[in-house]
Amino acid sequence: MAIIKKYKFKSRALGQSMHEMGGFNSETSTFTPLKVRKGFEVHQALDAITLAVEAGIIDNKKFVSQLFDKKSDFTKFVTYLSEYEDVSCRRIIDRWWTALSRLADWDDEEGFISSAEIAEKLLEVAIDSGQIKA
Repeated sequence: MAIIKKYKFKSRALGQSMHEMGGFNSETSTFTPLKVRKGFEVHQALDAITLAVEAGIIDNKKFVSQLFDKKSDFTKFVTYLSEYEDVSCRRIIDRWWTALSRLADWDDEEGFISSAEIAEKLLEVAIDSGQIKA
């Protein structure tokens, strides 16, 4: 048995479909706003959002316009995110949770565990900060 060596996460290039739908470019540290269209995958969007938040290029008072092409793309994303665990039987991983908690400026796990709770909080923050209308 051998000790696993320390490592740092390295992002992989996005597939062509995600380039068309937006995402994070690790070479330029820029983010192309996401377009929620046919073939949109929540987990790919969460990866892209996480990379952008980790890169320090997202303002939590403007994240809707920075991360999504249109406000309607954000509301679609929130809907898909709210159903993510139920539909796909997957969970929000720690890295995604940390990035989403930074967007919501929320560091407490209570009420921010399930994908439905996280989606609800992101929507609430977007409304309260004037990024979208209720």
